[in-house]
Amino acid sequence: MESNLAKELNGKFNPIVLIKTDEEPKNAIGPKSREGNCIMPFIAQVIVNGKTAVFSRNKCTCAGAFTGFGFGSGYTLQEYGLDIYNPFLSLGLKVAKDKEAYKKFVESTPERIRPMFEGGERIYDSYERCNNFLTNENYIYDNDEEFVVFKPLSEVIEGESPSNVIFTVNRLEFSALNHLFGAISNELNYCMTPQASACQAIGNQVFYQAEQDKPKAVLGLLDIASIQHIKRWIPDDYITYSIPWDLYLKLEEASKDDSVFQGYVWNSIKKDKK
Repeated sequence: MESNLAKELNGKFNPIVLIKTDEEPKNAIGPKSREGNCIMPFIAQVIVNGKTAVFSRNKCTCAGAFTGFGFGSGYTLQEYGLDIYNPFLSLGLKVAKDKEAYKKFVESTPERIRPMFEGGERIYDSYERCNNFLTNENYIYDNDEEFVVFKPLSEVIEGESPSNVIFTVNRLEFSALNHLFGAISNELNYCMTPQASACQAIGNQVFYQAEQDKPKAVLGLLDIASIQHIKRWIPDDYITYSIPWDLYLKLEEASKDDSVFQGYVWNSIKKDKK
């Protein structure tokens, strides 16, 4: 489908969508099993190269993504439970309740990134704070559909109903989206930056916003690990700006007339960039 909003932004990267479906697309990239590492390199290839990526409960390699894409709680359903994920996401071996079990887990990881697992990702400052987030504060969904598919917004066809739209933007493009949203909103704050992994910031965090009376945009690519995983494809100064489908449709319509994109400042910036 055509997008006036994408056309006006004219960014380095075109927007993509998340679609829940029971149909597995042909020739899609994605994990082959539950074994592996971060899934964000697959998402990066959708953003940069226009690929299609597909994930399912049996083909999702990361507990964070398992949760983020709506397949249930990856932290309790996958092989390693909270006794492993709580120390991994906080201070590692130092705070592990079962140090021998955690050592065994660390030894099973690739040697080149083993120090990260041993010392923890430092997303939380304690085992207990991490446990509270994973068990009480994170949004857990259990999709009826079998697959979650990411593909370019431009490839959405009639009859498809995406759940989320994801823009990958620099500071200027984010400013334009923020202005556009602010112009049609009566709220003071219309975007949020959750303490969440990059995959959750384009997934379940947006699912939750879709359920709210006044949904917000969700900013992502703000966790250090994801930046490292996708630096081959996406520069460090880009973030994701993700919104529910219905909110995207409102912004799309708002972008067409009397918006920031038709104003003097935006057009002056565009002229200077040429």
